[in-house]
Amino acid sequence: MAGKMAAAELKRDNVSCYETVKKNVSAITLHREIECYRFKLLDLFYYVASVSFFFIDIATDSIVFMGYFLQGEFVWGCFALCFTILPAAVIQMFSLRWYHSDGSIKNVHWLLHFLFLGVLHRYLILLCSTIYSLRSKRFVKDKNWVYRQESDICMLHLFESFMGAAPQLILQLYIMAVLRYTPLWTSKSK
Repeated sequence: MAGKMAAAELKRDNVSCYETVKKNVSAITLHREIECYRFKLLDLFYYVASVSFFFIDIATDSIVFMGYFLQGEFVWGCFALCFTILPAAVIQMFSLRWYHSDGSIKNVHWLLHFLFLGVLHRYLILLCSTIYSLRSKRFVKDKNWVYRQESDICMLHLFESFMGAAPQLILQLYIMAVLRYTPLWTSKSK
């Protein structure tokens, strides 16, 4: 679902980088050439790896808190779940706010962020752009657009590391010290 929406958004936002932007400023016509970004195979590898790690992170976090619930450790399971859900919600709010401040917010953004798929949607837009660019050699994107998208994703991951990963790591170390054993998925998740 998110992939189809990302592909549709990519087609709608496709603008040729060689298009000249004209502005009339007090009878003087200014021409500005938009700087282009050509995607490379390395970009494709980076985005595919990032999407894979996104799913792996969700899977390991889910296995950890479900493991605690199944073992009867409801308090630890709730803590692990909270340290997964709350940072993700804050990250979705930041992502949605950035779409709003860019002036590009649409109903699909609201839906995907409500479903906690906002970061994945951002990755899929870049991934679809990369695939489309590698298939048709003439397709290029505005370099500023690409850098802005990558910057937003990196900032969201930075927030996730400080609000989610670091507290989860401290929580898991504390749980291992209190329970005096190391569950397999707890040691593998972070």
